[in-house]
Amino acid sequence: MLSACNVQLKEETKDNTTTTIESTTPAETTTETTQTTESTSEIESTTKTETTEQTQKTEPTKLETPETKETIEPVQVQTRSKLYQFFDTFAQKVDSYYFIYKKDEYSVKGDKFRIQLANPVTVKDVKFGDLKKSLFYYDTVYINRAEKTAYAYCEGHDSQVNKQCAQLEIYDLAYPVVYSEYNKPLPEDWLRTYLDQEPTQLVANKYYIGGRATTTAFLEGTPELELSFDPMTGLVIRADQKKGEQLISRYDYEKLAHNLVKEVDVNHRSKDEIPSTEAFYR
Repeated sequence: MLSACNVQLKEETKDNTTTTIESTTPAETTTETTQTTESTSEIESTTKTETTEQTQKTEPTKLETPETKETIEPVQVQTRSKLYQFFDTFAQKVDSYYFIYKKDEYSVKGDKFRIQLANPVTVKDVKFGDLKKSLFYYDTVYINRAEKTAYAYCEGHDSQVNKQCAQLEIYDLAYPVVYSEYNKPLPEDWLRTYLDQEPTQLVANKYYIGGRATTTAFLEGTPELELSFDPMTGLVIRADQKKGEQLISRYDYEKLAHNLVKEVDVNHRSKDEIPSTEAFYR
C-alpha cells in the first residue's frame, strides 16, 4: 500500500516539468523495521530484567526462627522454723498486751507503748519553749517506734506525784527523753528477731513461770538463748541469755495479759480529755 511505504515516482506535469519525489526503498524500510524490532526486543528484554530484579527486591525474605525452649527454674521453698507456731498464735490472737518489767507497767498496741514508771523522775530547770520550770516530775513515758520518739509526762498515777503535778501545773507538758533509754525489748521483739532460727530443742510444759506453763526454745549463739513462750499468746514471758551454765542477763515479763489495751492508752490525754470514770488525776 502506498500509505504503508513511500515509492519514488516521477510525475510529469502538464508543462512537462518532472517532479522528483524522494522515497524510502523497500530495503531501507526492511532495515528500519528490523532495527525497530530489535529495539523493541531490547526494550522488552530490559523491562523483563528490571521487572525480575524488582520482584526479587520486593519479595520478603523468609527467616527461620529457632525453637524457643523455656528454662524452668527450681522453686525455692521457704521452710518455716518451729518458732512460727508462736508467731502465728500472736498474729491471730493478740491485738494488744500488758506486762510488768522491773516494776514498770507497759501497755503495748501496734508501734506505740506506754510506760508507767514505778519510780517517778525529777528534772531541774526545764524549758518548754518560753516557759521555764525549776522542777519537773514525770511518771509516764510514751514511745512511738514508727516515729522513734519518746515523750514524758507528769500524769500523777501516784497520789504524791499527782499532788506535785497539780502544784507545779505541769500535767500536760511534754518533756522529750532519750528514745533509746526507754525503747526496751518487748516480748514480741524476741520472737521477731529469732523467728527464722531453728531451735536446738523445744520443750513444752516442763518449766512454769509465775504459775504459767511455758514452752521453752533453746537457741545456739553467743550468748546462748533460752526463750520461754506463753502458748496462749505466742509471746515470750522470759528471755535468758547464757554462757554455758552462767546466766548473763534475764528479761522477765510478769503478769502478761492480752487484748486489754486501747488506743487511748498509748497516747497522752490532757486532763480535760479524760472522763471522770477513767481519771487518774486526784
